[in-house]
Amino acid sequence: GGGGGGGPLPPSAADPARAEEAREREARRARSWALVSSMLYGSARGHAAKRKRQFKRQMAATHLAMAWRQRVLARRVAIRKGDKAFFALQKIQHWWHVRQSMLRQRAELLVKTGEDLAKYHARLDRETLRLTRSRLAAERERLKARRRHSMRVAMGKYEFYLA
Repeated sequence: GGGGGGGPLPPSAADPARAEEAREREARRARSWALVSSMLYGSARGHAAKRKRQFKRQMAATHLAMAWRQRVLARRVAIRKGDKAFFALQKIQHWWHVRQSMLRQRAELLVKTGEDLAKYHARLDRETLRLTRSRLAAERERLKARRRHSMRVAMGKYEFYLA
């Protein structure tokens, strides 16, 4: 048949004498606890209040420590950000000075040669085109020389293959 139990009962519940003994033991424990807590804290409620105060102190200390760590970390991040911004600013200033120097040199050159800016740029474009063409011609010559060399090497080995 189907009882509603989920297994055997504990020995104290099966034996009424043992169950009574367990209840008395619990009552003695509760009385001794009440006696100790009344001696130490005035009452069990006093002990609970002390534990609550203890918990609140621990939580406050934890929150203070966490806030301190957060401030230290925020300070480190701010310093790092400041350093990055400073170095970025130094780079920008450096390249601004380089550009100003280049513009100043160009202006002095234009004054010396008597060219205006459009003629100066046209001359630069012509020079750039000339240099590019000469670089391409040199590259073509290098490629031709490599081809000639590889053909000489291949022809030198050709007789070996025929034999």
